[in-house]
Amino acid sequence: MERDDWGIWATIDERSAIVSTGYPHEHFFPPSPGQAGEAAPWTTEMVDFIAELLRGKVEIRTTFRGQAPVSVEHFNLDGGGERKPLGHTGFLVPARLFLWRPKRTEVETASFR
Repeated sequence: MERDDWGIWATIDERSAIVSTGYPHEHFFPPSPGQAGEAAPWTTEMVDFIAELLRGKVEIRTTFRGQAPVSVEHFNLDGGGERKPLGHTGFLVPARLFLWRPKRTEVETASFR
């Protein structure tokens, strides 16, 4: 599925950042004092996530009941080509209770190419 209304936004301060495109989003934090072993600084991870979004490497799966979105998951591919879940968000909307409405899932990839 292709859309013309994709956008990326970020809220960043000294201690955290949120990067989003539509429903999927990621939170980034610096390591806690005394925490070691990070592969990359949190700011690098944030920039890498934005680059993955721009290249169309993040798959977005939205589940609907009727026309209302009830949950969204997003994935990317790890170094070995395996699909890696990045996040899941459920929405507290009345449509969650409309069990007589069938569920449908849309899978899209944001691409800014």
